[in-house]
Amino acid sequence: SPTFLDMLQDKIKGWGVNPKNIEIEITEEAILEHEYQVHKNIDAVHQLGITVAMDDFGSGYASFPHLLQYPFDKVKFDRSLLLETETKKGRHLYQLLSQISSLGQCKIVAEGVETEQQKEFVHSCGITSIQGFYFQRPVFFTEIKRLMEERRDEDKQ
Repeated sequence: SPTFLDMLQDKIKGWGVNPKNIEIEITEEAILEHEYQVHKNIDAVHQLGITVAMDDFGSGYASFPHLLQYPFDKVKFDRSLLLETETKKGRHLYQLLSQISSLGQCKIVAEGVETEQQKEFVHSCGITSIQGFYFQRPVFFTEIKRLMEERRDEDKQ
């Protein structure tokens, strides 16, 4: 949206948040629909110190060219790519994509890791940022707050 940057700056100011603590995820669908504006907005949010990630990489047909065209700080591999690693061809593709993404000087995040075997495979590809049910299922904010308070209390002891 052409008004996105103004809205974002208003929210940052209103919330009193340091822009360096914000990460914006862009899906391929958004890029396909608004290519020029997305590029313009990425440049503008980078100026603010905000990190930009391409979300769901590999779920669409044009992901690879977008990796080269846009200055993403991070690429989040779609879970569907990991599901394909059950086959030899799928494993080779995942390994290749992890190498290509690192050449694009992007941090890589593996999404959708649910088993120890998947975690080990992703690590073998050189990917160290991993998310998925293997680590934690989604929880409500109140539960996150409780867990953080428990951790803080443990750290004090």
